[in-house]
Amino acid sequence: MKTWRRPLFVFGERSGSVRVHALLTMAVVLAGMPASAQSDEWWRVMRTGLEADNAGDYAKCLPLYREAVEIAEKLGPMNERRAYSWNALGEIQDLMGDYAAAESAYRRALKAAEQSRGKLSPPYTLALENLATLYAETGQQSRAERLAREALALVSEFSPPDELGLAMARGGLAMIVDRGGRHEEAIRLSAAALAVLERYPTAWGQVVATLDTMGTAFFVRGDTSEAERLFQRALAITEERAGAEHPLLTRVLCNLGVVAARMGRREEAGERLRRAIAIAAQRLGTTHPMYGSLLATYAALLRQTGEKARAKVMEAQSSQILRENRARNGLGSVIDVSALRRK
Repeated sequence: MKTWRRPLFVFGERSGSVRVHALLTMAVVLAGMPASAQSDEWWRVMRTGLEADNAGDYAKCLPLYREAVEIAEKLGPMNERRAYSWNALGEIQDLMGDYAAAESAYRRALKAAEQSRGKLSPPYTLALENLATLYAETGQQSRAERLAREALALVSEFSPPDELGLAMARGGLAMIVDRGGRHEEAIRLSAAALAVLERYPTAWGQVVATLDTMGTAFFVRGDTSEAERLFQRALAITEERAGAEHPLLTRVLCNLGVVAARMGRREEAGERLRRAIAIAAQRLGTTHPMYGSLLATYAALLRQTGEKARAKVMEAQSSQILRENRARNGLGSVIDVSALRRK
């Protein structure tokens, strides 16, 4: 289960949407595939990886997805499992903050998908959507939007129609145009996506991601109450489906913290952000960009409450984490992540 929403003013890894697409699509594809000893082993490995993935144990599923890639590569260039394996590996590398490796894996997935089923296929558009969201989250807005619109156009041509795939493509594009400042378009795309996604219980991660996009758009537009309502829904769904410590919660809690601060509820904001930081430290690690971004957001809150010395220390730690991650991924200088100072 993968995510693509941003925290309100925080640059970091994405939350969790398109990963659900991978899970659903692979299940459908596998049901129609003839079994063999080798393909059975591939599915055993993938299933174990997906279980760890859904539980938010990314370190556990990383070697499993690598093993799935090794098995799939032996199945020949026409086997679409190569595309799904590379995409799954890219997604987990993406979630772990290894953006350079993720981009390489997504491109391998695109090539494998085109070889096996062509561009008018779920494995191709899935990888294209993931690559688009990676570009958006690493500051490459124009490239991101171009790929997201291409993916939506391709899914629109599927025969028979794929309403779930179409909804997910709309949700991914909504996140990207919201980042580009087109909040009304993001709200329209998100609403259209939700109308379909909410009919699929297994797409709960995508629902959460879309609610996050809508909430962000409403917040920036000035409708703080509606933004909070949407974020609260996202929180309730995530806790119900994934538990109280899943990494997906970091983004939702961050957004709720920002909303609470904007509405003057600074104690609540601090509680939300501290919980997000604790989850990020435990489940993602203290070198992860999401952890660094959350520190920046919390530091901004500390400045609002007059704790400038603590804020300064936390800002320095955040900047170092983000700078080192961007250097590892060849992304240049650190993006300004001062969060709650913006009024």
